[in-house]
Amino acid sequence: MQKILVVDDDTLICDVITIFLEELPGTEVSRASGGRQGAEKLRESHFDLALIDGTLPEISGVALAGIAANEDTPTLLMSGHPQVNDYLERFGFPYLEKPFSLTQLLAESRQIIANAGENVRKIKESMDLMRANMELLAQTIAQSKELLDGIKSQQTPQ
Repeated sequence: MQKILVVDDDTLICDVITIFLEELPGTEVSRASGGRQGAEKLRESHFDLALIDGTLPEISGVALAGIAANEDTPTLLMSGHPQVNDYLERFGFPYLEKPFSLTQLLAESRQIIANAGENVRKIKESMDLMRANMELLAQTIAQSKELLDGIKSQQTPQ
C-alpha cells in the first residue's frame, strides 16, 4: 500500500487530488490544509510521497519539503505562482506547475516514488543551497550596512 500526503490550503485542489489518488488501487491518501498540519502528519507517519503546495499559510511549502526530506519522504511541490516557480527551479526543487493534468500528476508522482532516495537527496541539497544563499545575502547586507555607517560617520560634522 502506497501512502501519499496531499498538503494544499485550496480545498478544491486538495479534494480533486485526493479523490483521484484514492481511486488508484493500493493507495491510501491523507490530507492537510496547511503547513502546520502537514508537518504534524509528516512527523506522525511515514509516507511514500508528499504532494505539497509551494505557498502555504503558517509554514512554507519549501520548509515543509525540508521536513519531509528529514523524514525520508520524497516530495513534489506544486505551485501556480510564477515567482514561486522561478524560486523552486533556481534552487532545484522538484515541482509541478499549476494548473496541471491529473495524468501529469500521476506520472510525476510515480517517477518520484520510483526514485525516492534521489528525490530526498535532491531536496536536501536544494535546502542546503538555499540556506547558503541566505547566509551569503545576510553577510552582504551586514557588509553594506557597515559601509553605509562608515560613509555616514565621515559625512557627519564633528
